[in-house]
Amino acid sequence: MKKLLVVILALLTLAALCGCSSGHELIIRNDLDVVVYSVYISPSSDEQWGDPVNYTLIRPGAKLRVDYETLATDTAYYDFIAVDENELYYDVRDFSLRVGDTLALSVDGDTALLTVTREDGKSSTYDGYAYHPDVLESGAG
Repeated sequence: MKKLLVVILALLTLAALCGCSSGHELIIRNDLDVVVYSVYISPSSDEQWGDPVNYTLIRPGAKLRVDYETLATDTAYYDFIAVDENELYYDVRDFSLRVGDTLALSVDGDTALLTVTREDGKSSTYDGYAYHPDVLESGAG
């Protein structure tokens, strides 16, 4: 009887752990060659960025799971900005976002690229800007 109870408790624990991560999260993957310090995602209609979605560094090649419920609004369009270890900003605006999506951040020259892959495997890549704020403020570039 004790063995049966242990098996049932183990199965319930496994089911609870699986339930925590299924269907209510996004995955952000760092496809850059540098560490990402901060990531912000907000509805495109918002004036402010709010708090970062990460409280840990995202190393190159690493993934970060984000609770979608903290981002969910009535809108389907979002803005994304990330800051790397060199204080370079990756800014992508007006992209579609849903529960279960994987967002892969990469760069091509001065173009930030955010590839959003749906759970069904279909993906779209959105272009943005990779810049250092000091360059913008000085008027260069």
